[in-house]
Amino acid sequence: MSENAEHDRANFVLKPKTFESVNAPLKDEPTKPIDVHTILKDNIHAHRGVAPLVLNFDKKLSHRKRDYLVLMIVGNAVLLVLMYFLPKDPLIRVLAWSGLALYSAAVTWIIWGVMDHY
Repeated sequence: MSENAEHDRANFVLKPKTFESVNAPLKDEPTKPIDVHTILKDNIHAHRGVAPLVLNFDKKLSHRKRDYLVLMIVGNAVLLVLMYFLPKDPLIRVLAWSGLALYSAAVTWIIWGVMDHY
């Protein structure tokens, strides 16, 4: 590099931006402050005659959720009963708990990830 490296660089300067005011209030019209309570009262008065929103929470359990719960309860119960009757060896216990976790994960993935709505 040369000794005058600072002088060799170009100086870039951004030009000042000018913004056009499109929604400026008119000069002769005075603006009044916005009162939130007045707006809310107007909204309440406007909706006096409208029926209130009623949410229906009496939906039946879907077939998908019912099948999932049946598979999880019955399948895990069968595996737990089998695990109870297996020998009490630690390796068998670890494998049985792993099988229980694998069954639960597989049923969850198949019901909610793979299968379509029915």
